[in-house]
Amino acid sequence: MWFISTVHQKPNFYASDGSIIGHDDVKINWVTEGIWEEGGRIIKVGKTSPFINDAQQAISALSAAGVKGYPNKVAAKKFTKSLPHGSFKYLRVVQITLASMKREITK
Repeated sequence: MWFISTVHQKPNFYASDGSIIGHDDVKINWVTEGIWEEGGRIIKVGKTSPFINDAQQAISALSAAGVKGYPNKVAAKKFTKSLPHGSFKYLRVVQITLASMKREITK
């Protein structure tokens, strides 16, 4: 699922009418550490910038706050064409896996 946010460190989000919903009004559980089990071992991975570890919780929180999600980036881009000129970014909310976190760390 894709969402439109501002480019701030603590992003605000765009509602379907183009209004901005504040970061603190969206109750996403941002974390700086992910914990996974692999091969019987517990693996903790930390980052300095917060990330979404639970996609379902984040999507529910965004929906409850009135933030519209889009099924793909094409649909999200179509919506952004209706926004006033400014800076925004596309936020893809997907479940983080240990494999995807490892790929990000090795970049």
